[in-house]
Amino acid sequence: MTTTLPTRQTAVGYGCPKTDYDAQVNPLTDLSLESEYEPAVVDTAALGMTGPRALVHVDADAGGGEDILDHTAMWGETAGVEPTLLRNAAGSYTLTWTASQSDLNPTVSRQNTNTLNFRFATATVAEDADATISVSWTANTVTVLTYAAGGVKTDYDFVVVVY
Repeated sequence: MTTTLPTRQTAVGYGCPKTDYDAQVNPLTDLSLESEYEPAVVDTAALGMTGPRALVHVDADAGGGEDILDHTAMWGETAGVEPTLLRNAAGSYTLTWTASQSDLNPTVSRQNTNTLNFRFATATVAEDADATISVSWTANTVTVLTYAAGGVKTDYDFVVVVY
């Protein structure tokens, strides 16, 4: 199954509403679909509406020493799903994720392949500096520009959050 990230799941998408087949006999072992499962699904779907899809912390050393210090995403945080980092010029960086990612289902036969389609991105300068930052994005890339107080593009560490 292929979907597009960021997926905005709904309770209906999770198969709700559900009706209990029979009365709950033992609350320690029996799960009520109506009073326990369905509210959890609704909460999960609601959280997914605004939750970040990926976060990246970049050490933006000038001229070739730049590196991704940390990253995580709803599709994992291993080296295989880390975005690539490109320094375009002083104060200009592009992060690129692979266009398709598999979800975190541990059962490989049940994994979904998701095509990235970022809806929004934000960025913050991650060091004590009088600096400004701007961000733009496409389906699976984020471009970050960092500026010194005088408006000159300058390398600063930054954090990107993608939705």
